[in-house]
Amino acid sequence: MKTAWVLLLSLIVIISPAWSQTNGKLTEKEILLLNEKVEKLTEKGQYQDGIKLAEEVYTLGVRNFGEDHSETLTSLNNLAVLYIAQGRYAEAEPMLKKALSLREKTLGKTHTDTLTSRHNLGYLYLEQGLYKKAEPLYQSTCNTMKEFQGEKHHDTLTCFNNLASLYAYQWRFQEAESLMVEIYKLREFTLGSTHHYTLNSLNTLANLYVSQGNYLKARPLLEKNLKLREKELGETHPQTLNSIDNLAQLYHSLGLYGEAEPLFNRAYELSKKTLGNEHPTTIRIVNNLAVLYLTIGQVEKSKFLFEQLQNQNITETEVLSNLNILSNIAALQQIIGEYEEAEPQLEKIYEERKNTLGELHPETLTSLHSLGQLYAEKGQLDKAETLIRKVYQLRKSELGTTHPQTIHTLKDLVKINLEQGRFGKSEETLEEILSLQKVVLGGEHPEILDSLNSVARVFILQERYAEAELILKHIDHLSTKFFGVSHRSTLGNLQTLAQLYWEQGRYNEAEPLYSKIYDLMKVKFGDDHPDTLKVIE
Repeated sequence: MKTAWVLLLSLIVIISPAWSQTNGKLTEKEILLLNEKVEKLTEKGQYQDGIKLAEEVYTLGVRNFGEDHSETLTSLNNLAVLYIAQGRYAEAEPMLKKALSLREKTLGKTHTDTLTSRHNLGYLYLEQGLYKKAEPLYQSTCNTMKEFQGEKHHDTLTCFNNLASLYAYQWRFQEAESLMVEIYKLREFTLGSTHHYTLNSLNTLANLYVSQGNYLKARPLLEKNLKLREKELGETHPQTLNSIDNLAQLYHSLGLYGEAEPLFNRAYELSKKTLGNEHPTTIRIVNNLAVLYLTIGQVEKSKFLFEQLQNQNITETEVLSNLNILSNIAALQQIIGEYEEAEPQLEKIYEERKNTLGELHPETLTSLHSLGQLYAEKGQLDKAETLIRKVYQLRKSELGTTHPQTIHTLKDLVKINLEQGRFGKSEETLEEILSLQKVVLGGEHPEILDSLNSVARVFILQERYAEAELILKHIDHLSTKFFGVSHRSTLGNLQTLAQLYWEQGRYNEAEPLYSKIYDLMKVKFGDDHPDTLKVIE
């Protein structure tokens, strides 16, 4: 399952006041009004219509005022923003660079419009996962905004918020949290606790805690955010719908499926009614609901929702949304053993992402990684190892050794080593992984549980049962602490412990543990869930 948490990022779009066109000739007032119409289409998620109008406005701007006129450059900026929203990064980049160059030349390096162009170019690189390119742009832009516009100005805070998000994507949590807390306090002080910018900051901070695995710290913030947005904005406002979706995802992560499902369904019905089936918000919510059903074993419901999404005109919203949906459908096919159907799907997604985003983009590498995992499940271990090792080397080079995606890839290499009986190599790599994770995450974090479980598996395969038992008991303690006694991860670990007792002939210890697991799964998932049936077997 791909985690759907996204830290709140913002582009700075030039908003202008509506129009009327006369024989292809425009006054400055009319192009101002046109740009506002483009902005409204962008806010509504009507990207195709927005692009069509923005392209026309830019052409008219060049014809009537010249390419270096401020309103022409505003049109160019807004067109680039729309391209970014659709994942058309290769087209957006030269536009933003051109707008930045002309604004620096005509307005100067510290003018607000120039800073907007530099900020949006940084955003483009951030969206592409090009963190080394994005960071210096953000730092210079934010510091200049702070000097000339003030530390409390909306654009300054938006810039620093995105810089904090960049830190978070790189797992530089301490730097990210420090900035986000400061931004939240400044917005709360200057705008009040219920202003939508303040609530945006609260939402971003909460999602940072989720990224850190600090679910207990995130939960009250997300619940508070939803309550305030419902009160101030109404339950059908897009930001309120985003809050409902985020809280539902947190409940999903915590294994609170009974709380997550009605929230997702509520968000879906509201979004469908107010924004329409093809709006990005609606599509994201339906996708998350389908993933939830996949997690809890309701395969038919999940399949129905994914098919529903496939039948919609996704191109009206975001080009990349369709690829994300196709990826989740492929994951569904893998889970139910339809490998022959999943393989061409994953190959197609990889090629499209490589062509659209580039070979080194995080999403492209995720697609290649998924293809490698499929080959591993099919038993094609040499083929799987070649792909996953390639992904590991690229992620290590682009993201660094301690980035979670790099570590995740390394874990899959361990699994392949285990399948091939390379126990010594597996143990050595797992020790490296745990060492890296403890540096980045500290001693206790949900991400560490999977690594510890792999270590226990290595010990079990080597019949080092006493060492495996100690680790499994430690995992049980941490999993119960993070997720609760009936969470899928906690139950899966207990099952491994019960199996360990059984293999050692310690039936008096294994049997009550299996009974406990069965009772919890029956309540959690129902009698007919595949995981419940496995316990009976």
